[in-house]
Amino acid sequence: MWRLVDGAPHFVAVKLGRADLDGNVQVLEGLAEGDRIVVYSEQALGPRRGSRSSSGSPGRLMISLAARDILHAWGKFVFTGVGLGLLIGVTLVMAGVYRGMVDDAKVLLDNSGADLWVVQQDTLGPYAESSSVNDDLYQGGILGMPGVAAPPMSPT
Repeated sequence: MWRLVDGAPHFVAVKLGRADLDGNVQVLEGLAEGDRIVVYSEQALGPRRGSRSSSGSPGRLMISLAARDILHAWGKFVFTGVGLGLLIGVTLVMAGVYRGMVDDAKVLLDNSGADLWVVQQDTLGPYAESSSVNDDLYQGGILGMPGVAAPPMSPT
């Protein structure tokens, strides 16, 4: 680790202890409380080169590190942003298509004037999937029920 002494970096061997998930590391030996250390340098360090110390604001340092990471992997950052945008866009389109289909089905059902729908057993209904009713059941059973009238014939 590099410790600043009179503004110049000097290499110091340190013994590290426990570390947590936030990136904090315990220094057991090699540094004293209040020592200033180098956390980043754009140049190779030596006793006469300039460096950046940890005495600045931690918030500014984190923003600086995040910006440097984004600039370092700019292509990955843009590619990830485009991918997330497409994912959100496709999800919204699918939700809109579904809502449109549900609204269209409600309009068809409301405007059909039917009191009762007869569909094949174990199907989801007249608009969710195709169903067929045997002609014998239709002619004998359904049309024979009280109050059921034959549908008007369409001109062909």
